[in-house]
Amino acid sequence: MDNNEYFKSNVENMLQAYSGNSTAFVSYRQKILQMIYNYFLQNGFPSARTEEKMSLFPAHFQEAIYDGIDWEKQNADLAHMELSFEIDCIFQNEGKKRKELTKEEFKKYMIYSNAIIDKATKSR
Repeated sequence: MDNNEYFKSNVENMLQAYSGNSTAFVSYRQKILQMIYNYFLQNGFPSARTEEKMSLFPAHFQEAIYDGIDWEKQNADLAHMELSFEIDCIFQNEGKKRKELTKEEFKKYMIYSNAIIDKATKSR
């Protein structure tokens, strides 16, 4: 399965899993994921790190911190959040999985993602 198929099928599965759960937090995750999916269907993957309003990081970073997941290491064990972080990476990096990014690309992706988290937490 190539990255496009992996991305599309897993996003569809995640959207299905989120449907029917109307809690605010799940609805927030679903909204972002739906935006990502719609963009992908219409345009494919965006240029690297250009769609900050469609980052999954603000919807997942607190859970990752609570669960002791170090998403800032490229080859870290992402446990139960692996799929969410992989989907974000693929979308934000022109269809590349975390392990496919060079060290420099991954560093830029982490700087970009942390800046999005900072903006999201300051706007609350």
